[in-house]
Amino acid sequence: MFVLRDYQERAIGSIYDYFENNTGNPLVIMPTASGKSIVIGDFIRGVLSDYPGQRILMLTHVKELIEQNYDKLKAIWSEAPCGIYSASLKRRDTQDAITFAGIQSVYQRAEDLGHYDLILVDECHLIPVSGMGRYRSFLSATQEINPAVKVVGFTATPYRLRSGLLTEGEDRIFTDVAIDLSSGEEMLKMIEEGYLAPLVSKSMNTAFDIENVHIRGGEFIPSELQEIMGDAGNTHAALEEVVGYGTERRSWLIFCSGVRHAENVTRLLKDQYNIHAELITGQTPIKERERIIEQYKTGVIQALANCDVLTTGFDAPETDMLVFLRPTQSTGLFVQMCGRGMRPAENKENCLVLDFARNVERHGPINDVRPQATGRRRGQVSTSPVKTCPDCRSIVPISFPSCPDCGHHFSERTLNIDNTASELELIRHNLDPSEYIRSLTVRDVNFFKHRKQFVAGATPTLRVEYSCGLSTFSEWVCFDHHGYPKRKADQWWHRHVRPDYIAHSIPGSVEEALSRVGELQQPDTVTINFKDKYPKVIDYDRES
Repeated sequence: MFVLRDYQERAIGSIYDYFENNTGNPLVIMPTASGKSIVIGDFIRGVLSDYPGQRILMLTHVKELIEQNYDKLKAIWSEAPCGIYSASLKRRDTQDAITFAGIQSVYQRAEDLGHYDLILVDECHLIPVSGMGRYRSFLSATQEINPAVKVVGFTATPYRLRSGLLTEGEDRIFTDVAIDLSSGEEMLKMIEEGYLAPLVSKSMNTAFDIENVHIRGGEFIPSELQEIMGDAGNTHAALEEVVGYGTERRSWLIFCSGVRHAENVTRLLKDQYNIHAELITGQTPIKERERIIEQYKTGVIQALANCDVLTTGFDAPETDMLVFLRPTQSTGLFVQMCGRGMRPAENKENCLVLDFARNVERHGPINDVRPQATGRRRGQVSTSPVKTCPDCRSIVPISFPSCPDCGHHFSERTLNIDNTASELELIRHNLDPSEYIRSLTVRDVNFFKHRKQFVAGATPTLRVEYSCGLSTFSEWVCFDHHGYPKRKADQWWHRHVRPDYIAHSIPGSVEEALSRVGELQQPDTVTINFKDKYPKVIDYDRES
């Protein structure tokens, strides 16, 4: 049996909360390696428990993720009525309540698959910002079959090159963020609790000059980039550092700037440094690719070079060194590459990042990335507030008085910060909660039976309305649901019940709760969070 972590329960609860308050399509943001497939699986189980008869489609782009999400649901719920529709997996199941599918296989098959009530899209940042494309074509066709279909997106990188957040723009599919677990505080907590492996960045001696590399479509032109990054002298110098740092590292994942570049890197590691290295590109045959990945995961292969193929859907927890030999203007790609090293593993203290491409400086630390502005024309590096430790060459935030890796104490003159950069940092991290969180006096509380128009026959909830002055704020309590929503309802009742009724049972339904509202205490004040689109009740207080 799976025991959900606190943040995983919050992620599931955020989707329920979203649909109780909104009519759009929510986005769930979770860092790579934080257990997104478990959240998806448990959410699916809960939906079918609360809304029997629903049909759910889990949509993604690679077979590895199809298998991963399918297997995780089966592990959570062995009797799940689910099938797979994927040409690469040689299955075309269409009659199950839950279907795990690859977009390449279904984008022209909406009529064959039929009616769906809920579509979940994994790695949803891959949906093109404009134009129809495969995802948009399929979603449009599905909406013609069921205009009420809901779409939930899951990603670690909610931004696109040049176009901002996935929830921005006239053609957006996802209208709001249900929860963001990728912020600095959230990610740091996961690392502290051992759910994610920390990343350690080093500043490299080898420098690749990409100042004159042009940008097309918001990204470096591949041919120009490969010419610079593939320079023999630079490559030799970089690999000298890689091999030196990699002495005590088990599994190296190397990101290269092109196929030719990756081939040269692999050859040099083999021939000059006697490193067991292999290469994967988009042209690598499937069987060969599977063999190489399996040998890398088991430690037979020490270094795995790749070009544009191992950024998503690749799960190798033993990876303890990442080598960036390719610059990117894409913040999303940078975060995805970093994510390959964040899965924890036995005897893995951290993952070392060797960034020859200055991506860390360009985008900022992993838990504080800065999506690129659209106006930058060439290989420029942004003024992100980071600095290099002179002793161990770790890259650390500019605000740190000492290096967290070696303890070096920075002098005052090191803190020469650009004013604009420091102001942006302040806004991002030091926002005064008093600006969006307020405590309000409660004048009256009313209770109603509420049935969300999620689907016909939806499970009812208890709507609680707090009257505060001229305003009314609502929350929804799910006594008739299961899983996380029911546990949350039980906690709500315990918090509000009068002391003389505390030993009584918790209501098992909204009807029972309405008949027992006399057992509840009215709070004197409620705390409201106004930061999001819709104000949310987050706390209560009583004088006695």
